[in-house]
Amino acid sequence: MGLFSKRAKPAATKSYATYQLMPHTSWRPKWTDITTHQATYHALERSVWLYAAIRLRAVNSASVPWRIEQLRGDEWESVEGMTLANIVARPNPSFGWAELIRRAVYMLDLTGDAYFSVVRNGAGEPRELWPLFPDHMEILPGRDGMVESYKYRKQQHTRVIPAADVLHLKYTHPGEPYYGLAPLQAAARAVDIDEEAERWQKTSLQNMGMPPHAIEMQGESISQTEYESVKEWVAEQSGPENARKPWVLANAKISSVAHSAVDLDFTNARKLTREEILAAYSVPPPLVGDYEKATLANIETARQILWREGLIPVLNEIRSQINTQLVEQFGADYRISYDLTNVEALRENLSEKLDEAQKLWSIGVPLSAINQRLELGLDTDEIQGADTGYIPSAVFPVEIDTDVDSPEELGDDAALIDSGTDVQDEALNGAQIQALQSIAQSVAEGLLPPDSAIQIIRVGFPTIDEEQARRIIDPMDGFSAQDANADTE
Repeated sequence: MGLFSKRAKPAATKSYATYQLMPHTSWRPKWTDITTHQATYHALERSVWLYAAIRLRAVNSASVPWRIEQLRGDEWESVEGMTLANIVARPNPSFGWAELIRRAVYMLDLTGDAYFSVVRNGAGEPRELWPLFPDHMEILPGRDGMVESYKYRKQQHTRVIPAADVLHLKYTHPGEPYYGLAPLQAAARAVDIDEEAERWQKTSLQNMGMPPHAIEMQGESISQTEYESVKEWVAEQSGPENARKPWVLANAKISSVAHSAVDLDFTNARKLTREEILAAYSVPPPLVGDYEKATLANIETARQILWREGLIPVLNEIRSQINTQLVEQFGADYRISYDLTNVEALRENLSEKLDEAQKLWSIGVPLSAINQRLELGLDTDEIQGADTGYIPSAVFPVEIDTDVDSPEELGDDAALIDSGTDVQDEALNGAQIQALQSIAQSVAEGLLPPDSAIQIIRVGFPTIDEEQARRIIDPMDGFSAQDANADTE
């Protein structure tokens, strides 16, 4: 009989029925319980996609410059030389602010929390920031439910640190007031699946990439000794170094347990888990090496998504918590801020803002108002005349014909000749004509009332009287591009 026979065991030897020889396996999935310690020290080793996503976020976040600002009047101005600014320049003798932000993002993305010890000088002012490991930290709330202190355990040493001496950054956890929720907690099962699929592929290759098989021994049952002997022999004949070698067995039959190609292909399954892991961290696939459907255009869009959906919200959270826990100790008129001006992925958006700013400035909107409305980040205090609106002046009416034979042909404009004015000097240059056309276009598009446009021309162009201004503006009132097309037809 075959290996799967369930007949009674012979009394002469101690043997095992098939069901007793099969390994005891739980058919329920076994998920890894990712503790804070495992997340801190081992999680990045489990998945290449997890490592790539978190590293991308940490490195890019750390590339952004930060500064201390003070409220002076109605404006926030950058300050240097004070203790707080020195902390931002160098949190401690071992590393700079970029390293602090990089460590913070790593810890936040892995554990949901990042802790820094606030070291003070003799006057009680914060002077340095040193990282603390989340797996050693325990939060101790007071009777009022607020955080009173932190218990930090490292090896055999325990220290209780007052809440004011710990900078605690965390991601919001809707069901937990003290600890943060890490994206890894949401992506943990996807990481498990990815790791198991990778292990399965490796094991499959080591076993010649073949499906499992059954060895049927002759006899009604086999002893434990026979079972162990066959199992040891199969193990010796398996592996890449024995690939395709024939097996010759006596008193046994080998039967393959067939699998479909879908069962053997974990590639598509790993794609799905990869997408889940990257989604938890708002990282588009092309940015971590998946160029299957990538083009130059969607890679640029992916970079913008990384910053707008993934990194800027994180930087905002970090900024808010540092201001609340650390900066306010120096006074309510101080704040910490970051600068995205040099982020290449966001420059396209800045270019669009500048185009809009140029249009607003050309119709007389002051630069300071434009800067505030479009959030350009310009220091208008250093720009002379930023609070004043400008309209190009010293223009000459386009209706005047300078190719005339007598003053009578000039009509009312003969005074320009009689006064000795050089008509060529009064002629419009390209920029002036463009400015005048911009005002007329604003009227045509309904952005500027005709009477207001006429007054702007009268103020900005002293050589143009009201009648001449009306000859320019009145035809534009209600004019549209469709009207122009109709005229040409």
